[in-house]
Amino acid sequence: MTLKAPFPWFGGKSRAASLVWQRFGEVRNYVEPFAGSLAVLLGNPAPGCIETVNDKDCYLANFLRIALCGYEGEHKMPPSWKCVPWKTRGGYGSQSHGLGRENSHRERIWFSPHCLKALKEKAA
Repeated sequence: MTLKAPFPWFGGKSRAASLVWQRFGEVRNYVEPFAGSLAVLLGNPAPGCIETVNDKDCYLANFLRIALCGYEGEHKMPPSWKCVPWKTRGGYGSQSHGLGRENSHRERIWFSPHCLKALKEKAA
């Protein structure tokens, strides 16, 4: 199962991700120094390699470590991840080959329990 980028990114590789992985073949260690929307990594048809992700924008890199965006029913997430309905304008809901508007009511974002624990500790 491949995942989709959580948001559009100028210069993103969502449409080219499958071609990139065809050229890469089997990868044992994937390094992404310019994460952007992480479209290439999320488009990996055979995940399981060592993955290293970074970006100059530390907030973006941290977001990508703690959240996953998608449609309800699209991902089977561990029960410890919190699922939150959300709607974007021109974001994830505008993707999917024109089906985004039809599916906008199914948009979800899942947060890692590690993220939620840090928020609770900060609030206390």
